[in-house]
Amino acid sequence: SDVVRLKREDNNRLLTIYPNPATNHVTVAHPSTNRQAHIKLVDISGKIISIFNVSQNSLQTRIALTGMKQGIYKLVWSDGLKTLTQTLAIY
Repeated sequence: SDVVRLKREDNNRLLTIYPNPATNHVTVAHPSTNRQAHIKLVDISGKIISIFNVSQNSLQTRIALTGMKQGIYKLVWSDGLKTLTQTLAIY
């Protein structure tokens, strides 16, 4: 059979969370988009805890974590065309 070259896009490099682990807040570095985007904070069971709107054409969004329980969460950034996910530890 023919050899086919695949190019894998590393989406983990497109979404960065710092500091991680975090306590009070995180900054999420994400792609710029002219579409309406949002970031969902999802707990380990898949329950959506919060949804944060992302400003159009911005490259980062700061999220306050005050009052959040310690644990492992997923941050899911989406602009309707692309979805990126990273793990966040809150302590």
